[in-house]
Parts: sequence; structure tokens; C-alpha cells
Amino acid sequence: MARILVVDDEANICWALKAELTAGGHVVEVAGNAQEALQQFEAMRPDVLLCDIRLPGMNGIEILDRVRAATPAMPVILMTAYGTLDTAVDAMHKGAFEYLNKPLDLDQVKQVIARALSDRSDTVALATEPSLIAAAEPGVPRLIGRSAVMQNVFKLIGMVSHNAVAVLIEGESGVGKELVARAIHRYSERQHHPFLSVDCGAYPEAGLDAELYGIEPIGGARQPGRFELADRGTLFLAEIPVLSFAQQTKLLRVLQDRQIERPGMKSIPVDVRIVAASQTPLRDAVAAKQFRDDLFFRLQAITIPVPPLRERKEDLYDLAAYFVTIAARDAQRDLRGIRQDAMDAMLRYDWPGNVRELEAVIRRASVLTRSRVIGLTDLPPEISERVSKAEASMITGLKAAAEAELKSRLQGGERGETSIYHDLVGTVEESLVQAALAITGGNQVRAAELLGVNRTTLRKRLHANDADAED
Repeated sequence: MARILVVDDEANICWALKAELTAGGHVVEVAGNAQEALQQFEAMRPDVLLCDIRLPGMNGIEILDRVRAATPAMPVILMTAYGTLDTAVDAMHKGAFEYLNKPLDLDQVKQVIARALSDRSDTVALATEPSLIAAAEPGVPRLIGRSAVMQNVFKLIGMVSHNAVAVLIEGESGVGKELVARAIHRYSERQHHPFLSVDCGAYPEAGLDAELYGIEPIGGARQPGRFELADRGTLFLAEIPVLSFAQQTKLLRVLQDRQIERPGMKSIPVDVRIVAASQTPLRDAVAAKQFRDDLFFRLQAITIPVPPLRERKEDLYDLAAYFVTIAARDAQRDLRGIRQDAMDAMLRYDWPGNVRELEAVIRRASVLTRSRVIGLTDLPPEISERVSKAEASMITGLKAAAEAELKSRLQGGERGETSIYHDLVGTVEESLVQAALAITGGNQVRAAELLGVNRTTLRKRLHANDADAED
């Protein structure tokens, strides 16, 4: 139940909204003009305000300004029969929760109010940890992850950062390979010198040569390449498998001789640490005779595999909190976190675009949500309406297994001597609990969050399993 104030100079609209919303269990007051609206607002301090834009005296936009100055978190839903682009933009800029056109659809009104009130529900992935807030400082990108696989990445970064060996980073698009490279540089003795990045797949062959080794224009000033500009620093080469054999040979010579050859000039010595990256295992390209094995061995003194997001979903909470913090700062909005329904949907999703896709989804949701928390309806439909491939496969397998067992019992003449229903449900539940504990390293709190149950329920299931094992 909520307190709702309806402001409209049309009595029939006030009557219809009050009747509909009161039937839904809400306490509703109405006002026919701005003065009555402000008096009612002070008297009842509503949870939600529905306000027409065209009113006698002060208009709805001005009421919005007054109300939000007093209670910035209260959702204000504006209504109008004269919708224009300027009005809609002004309403959204002023912080309206929603903007509805007349004639009103009462079902839509109730849905919008439900969304506005859902802000009071429990939220997850709140960016309250000092480490995450520090990580969201402008211009300081950070790798986020408590999962065992990401902790292994962090350890490898620590081991290689103070050595000058070449590093090969492997992982799908969007997993954060450049962030790993930047972290290696940031914690190395080269941190006060340049970090430069080159996407080898973004240039034609001649263009890549110019980018890496510079240009000698006839009669013009010499333009140094990235090798010279990164001297004493780190050069990150993304998408290294696309290099032609000629470019591979040239790069191998630079790594061996630690100098570059410029037309008409003496050799130029360079002190550059190379960190390369590939979306696919580079060893596969070597096996397929598409990449020189001698260059491969030079580049992969240490290989750091970065796992896809679908293999470390327990990191979704911290990653989401981090990106909510970033989005709130950049959009200058009071964003508090993500609702459980939205978090559950994100946990079900497979994230083909990995962490890059997650960041884009959070940024999109932070713009679209009119609440202080991101909810299910703020997510793109491919996430909010999707069942994961793993879940669909599991459901298909369970159906097949259940059908086979039931047919077997039917053919054997069994009629409920044992409870297959409880047996199957118990087995699936136990498997889910054990899987959640396995991927969270035995952490019951995070396992419960991952399953979407409270910790008490998880403990009861564990105790039940222990009792069954003793029997």
C-alpha cells in the first residue's frame, strides 16, 4: 500500500484514478490545481505524485521542480493531452519518473506506479564497498573479480609485472585483455613511462607498418611510430594473429635485436616491453601454419588466460556495483543499485559480449531508469526475457530423464510405491546447492545470492542433505 497524490483539473480523471488505485489498496488524495496540490503534498507526503502538466496557475513542470526540491527521491509521474517533444524532454531533464499521454491507459498507469514503488524493494549489487568506490575514480579503470579464476589472473599479473618478459593475454572479445595489459604496466617499473595500445586488426598492412615503425615522408618531417613513442614503456598489441607473415618477421627481428630499421637511416634502439593479445589460442594459429612458431615462443614467455564472464558469474555482483557507481558519477544521478529481479535475469544471461557488454547494459539502464535502482524492465529484452542456454539444456535433460523414469515405472506396473516427484526435486535441489557452493569456493552467503534464496534456506537444504547421507 502506498500514499498517492493525483493532481488534475479534470474531475473525471481524478475520480477514475482514485477509484482504480484505491481498489488496488492504495491511499489516494486528489487536487484540482497547483495550490491544492502543494497543500495536499505537505499534509500527506505521498509516495508517488501523478500530476497533469496543464493546470490553472502553476503548471506541472513547476510543481515537479518544487516537489523534487523538497523530496528528491519521490517519483513524479507527469500526464498530458498535449504531448510535444519540448515538453517530454523538459519533463525528463527535470527528473520526472515517467511521462504519460492522455487518454490514459489505466493498466499502464498501474504498471508505472508499481515500477515507481519498486524502488522501496530490496536491492543488490550496491556500490558501498570502499574498494569499489575507489576503483570508480575517473580515469582509473580497474579489474574487478573475487572468483577463483580472476584471483589467478591477479596473481599472474603480480608475478610478471616486475619482469621484462613478453606476455601473451588470451581471451574472448570484451573480457578485459587491455585492462590486464594496463595493470601489468601500472605495477611495473615502467609505470612512469608510456603505455601505448595498437589494434593490429584495425589497419591495412601498410598502415600498420606506419603506425608501428613510423613514416619517412619525402621532404617532410619524420613521424615516429609506436615503438619509438613507447620507449622505456609498454606497447600493447591487440589481435596479434592478424599479422601477415611479413609483419610477423619484422616484429620478430625487432624483438630479437631490440631496434627498428628505418629507410635511409641507421637502426634506432628501442626499449619496449611487448604485451600481446589474442581472442583465440595463438597456439592454434601456429598449429595451422598461420603464425610463426619462433615469434609465438618470443611472445608467450608468460600466457595469461582471461576467462569469459559466463564462467565467473559470481563476479557479476561486484562488476555491476562498479559499473553502477561509474554510471551514477558520469550521469550525475543518485543510483543506489540493482533490484533482485534484474540481478536474477543477469545471472541467467550468458553474456556473449562479456564485461564490455555488461558495462553497456548498465550504462543503458542507468539512462532509462526513472528510479534510483535498476529494475528488470530497464534491461534489454534479450536479458530480461531470456532463459540461458545452460538452463534450457538442463530443463530439456530433466524432462527427458523424468519421462524415461515415469515410462519405466509404468511398464513395471509401479503406482506410487515411491515418490519420484520428491526424489527428483530433492536431487535437482541438492545439485544446484552443491554447484553454487563449488563456484563460490564454499561461501554460503554468496552461494545463496547466486541461487536467489536466503541463507537460512540454503542451510536447511545442506542440513537435509547431511541427514539423508547419514540415513
